[in-house]
Amino acid sequence: MDLEELRQYFDDRCRAVVSVPYDPHLEEDSELDLNRLAKDTRDAYLVLAATVGDALGMAKQRKVA
Repeated sequence: MDLEELRQYFDDRCRAVVSVPYDPHLEEDSELDLNRLAKDTRDAYLVLAATVGDALGMAKQRKVA
């Protein structure tokens, strides 16, 4: 699968696309420990959370306006 092609497909259909890198800790059959994630993975999830939060903020502003 061509990841760039997949990203382009969703870029054309979604407000945002956030890539989260592979992290072996996510494969473990145990409780997720954010401190054990690689820095790049933690950073990507932070960007993802901010992207979702921004969208929720925009939706709330539209309702108020």
